[in-house]
Amino acid sequence: QFTKPFNPTLGETLQASFPDGTKLYLEQTSHHPPVTSWLLIGPGQSFRYYGWSTYTASFGYNRLYVKQSGARICEFPDGTKITAGFSMDRYNNVYWGDVIQEVLGEYVFKDVKHDLSCSLYLNQTKHLPSDAFVGSIDKINKAGESVEAVCEADGSFLGFLDFDGVRYWDFQQESCTSTAALEARPLPSDSRFRKDRNALASGDIDAAQVHKVEIEERQRRERRLRAAAAKAAETGAPFVAADVK
Repeated sequence: QFTKPFNPTLGETLQASFPDGTKLYLEQTSHHPPVTSWLLIGPGQSFRYYGWSTYTASFGYNRLYVKQSGARICEFPDGTKITAGFSMDRYNNVYWGDVIQEVLGEYVFKDVKHDLSCSLYLNQTKHLPSDAFVGSIDKINKAGESVEAVCEADGSFLGFLDFDGVRYWDFQQESCTSTAALEARPLPSDSRFRKDRNALASGDIDAAQVHKVEIEERQRRERRLRAAAAKAAETGAPFVAADVK
């Protein structure tokens, strides 16, 4: 039997840090449509990765397609900003069989300061695993059009990255795994304070469902309150919170 998953509530947050000093901040900045915003600050302010994302979902025969959109920007102290595009996730066997996730489509990275663009095409080659990608880095003009090839790119997002046949990253040689430590003194909006989450973590599924409904109903009323307040401000009519059910 399937039950609905927990949805992040508007304003829900999460703070964490990594052993190298990297700091992570997350916040749910919209409920409908669902939008998650984030800020990742590298050790010693070496970079700032920030943005927001939302998604749309559609179903196929025993498949789920999830298309993300939004903004992803990695900023460096010298003023360089690299924007990263979004691709599509496909989940196979969502109703029966073993669930398999695949990433499809194209990733486009742009560095406007240095007139560079990198396009990576995922799952494009039939004789390679679906995690493989091929692509290139190109010089671009002010219109964003490719004018000169810089190098070829290929690899696997699960294993390695090559530029013109030279390996720049290999998972077997450079582990990128790291365990995040959650903030010891989190904000009151931290997801760890959710009653439904904590009930589920303790194994009380019935209580988790009850708390989930309570949180959703409270969020729906808060949304109605915001809509009523906005309408009152627009029309000049009095706003009485108690009148909003």
